[in-house]
Amino acid sequence: MIFGARELARRRIGLVAQCSIQRDALAVAAISLTEKAGALDRVLSTVRAHPIVATLAAGALAGLVPRVLPPWLTQIWLLYSLLRRFIG
Repeated sequence: MIFGARELARRRIGLVAQCSIQRDALAVAAISLTEKAGALDRVLSTVRAHPIVATLAAGALAGLVPRVLPPWLTQIWLLYSLLRRFIG
């Protein structure tokens, strides 16, 4: 009999149990990501199916947002996005 075989077998059982727990935790965490990915896929499918409508909507949004938002808010948003790009 190999020296320490029982200890190795016990360790293996513990590691298999730990892997099972981690696998279950990953599956639970992936549920929310799967839902978000499904929503994004539906949006992208719609954009691919109707590219002209999506372009018009994006153009209208780009034209309306600066007029609707106060100027200081757009400046803060620009500063935030620049800092996020350089810091994170």
